Amino acid sequence: MTLSWAVEMFVRFGAAAAYVAGFLSAAHAVMTVRTPQGTIAWVLALVTFPYLAVPLYWVFGRDRFHGYRQPGLRGTDALEQVVRRATDALRPLAPPPAGAGRALPFEPRLAELPPTVGNRVELLVDGRATFDAIFAAIGAARSYVLVEFFLVRDDDTGRALRKRLADAAARGVRVYVLYDSFGSRTLSRGYVRGLRGAGARVEPFRSTTRRIDPFQVNFRNHRKLVVVDGRVAFTGGLNVGDEYVTGGPRFESWRDTHARATGPVVQAMQLAFVEDWFWITGEVPDLEWTPEPVAKTTEEDEPQISQTNAEAPDSNLRNLRDLRLASSSADAVDVADGCGMIALAIATGPVDEIDVCSLAIQRLINTARRRLWIASPYLVPDPPIVAALQLAAIRGADVRILLPSRPDHLLPFLSSYSYYDVLRPAGVRVFRYGPGFMHQKVMLIDDAVAAVGSVNLDVRSFHLNFELALAVADAGFAKDVERMLEADFARAVEEDLAKYRTGSRLFRAKARLARMLAPIQ
Repeated sequence: MTLSWAVEMFVRFGAAAAYVAGFLSAAHAVMTVRTPQGTIAWVLALVTFPYLAVPLYWVFGRDRFHGYRQPGLRGTDALEQVVRRATDALRPLAPPPAGAGRALPFEPRLAELPPTVGNRVELLVDGRATFDAIFAAIGAARSYVLVEFFLVRDDDTGRALRKRLADAAARGVRVYVLYDSFGSRTLSRGYVRGLRGAGARVEPFRSTTRRIDPFQVNFRNHRKLVVVDGRVAFTGGLNVGDEYVTGGPRFESWRDTHARATGPVVQAMQLAFVEDWFWITGEVPDLEWTPEPVAKTTEEDEPQISQTNAEAPDSNLRNLRDLRLASSSADAVDVADGCGMIALAIATGPVDEIDVCSLAIQRLINTARRRLWIASPYLVPDPPIVAALQLAAIRGADVRILLPSRPDHLLPFLSSYSYYDVLRPAGVRVFRYGPGFMHQKVMLIDDAVAAVGSVNLDVRSFHLNFELALAVADAGFAKDVERMLEADFARAVEEDLAKYRTGSRLFRAKARLARMLAPIQ
């Protein structure tokens, strides 16, 4: 009898505690959840099913990352000094006001560091070209190498990177490596021990580091970045693994895009690494912060676009072997001759006081007048991005979205179909890339602005991930991106956007449910 009474009291106390926690969490949701729709959904769930909803809310209902730039942390002064030093060094290299109308369409507050002149950016098409270029840069490193990836595998490609980094460390180069603890959760301890044993500094990026908030586990560091000596940097869509070169066991090929940058934008790109490294270690590495502008190239010494596509000999991408990276011209940006390309590094994340990633994408979309081409593996945009895409198409721009025809993750793949119904009436066109899997994250706006980076067209990138994109204002670079995407569209099939409306109820229900759950994956 006594035991039965104790069990009954425990159950009653637990139920009462769950409902109290549900109401308190609902109050928190009212004050903090970003959208009215999300607020209503969480409040109803929290007060109705608190046993399940409360833990889900505190893990998945958060879109702000706490403690990343918390004042008072040891070493914060050193980090602030580096930010000021980088800002002071890059400010004189900002494009002159006369070029504002033809340069990058960005307000200064949308990026931590300003756009700069004096850059060169080269497209790297697919995995072999990307890793060949990265390995060559690491092989030439003299002072330091910074490496940051969402996913690193202990396979042939991962071990090839480890060997280059170990060789660099052996000749006295300082090597710093960051990998996301969730994305690289299968990375072996032996891989990390091997790098550390060679003299490299290796750390996993964890969102709960320093125990500031044990519940912020739904955030990811999705950046892909390599910086060598503060003089050359790489960013784009590729992680470190065999599938990013060959397609792996699931896909017969893998379509991706990276970029190689030199010039002052490298300093802006490496600042993103420094801030991430400081969050994990509390340390600020001693790096090169003096920018080195690159003069405008001539037709004789323009670098080749690097690309490989051995799996598809009939592809139009083969023609890129004969392309040359065109230099800046008076038609591209209204600045002085010899300035090189105008480039801007856009580092975003859930630590931003405003939704910089979403706003940056909206800003680019809103400038499109003639053309807006977007390549992304996922289509799960938030309402402001949907509205911007609709308006661009209504303005008369050729709005195309290139998606893969096969999924690597089921939830975001199914989610994309639920947007067909709202994109179709405005005239937005959706294409599905045919062979293998397409993973690139590329935007082309009209004829003079293009962006390459890690940002997907989905709510995770906009609100939950740490991301990095490189935006370039240059007619030659935009032309290279145009030709690359034209080749991709030639290997894609345009979708009938009535497919969602005419599909079965089960198909539509699965797409809508996947859309609700996509930010969790």
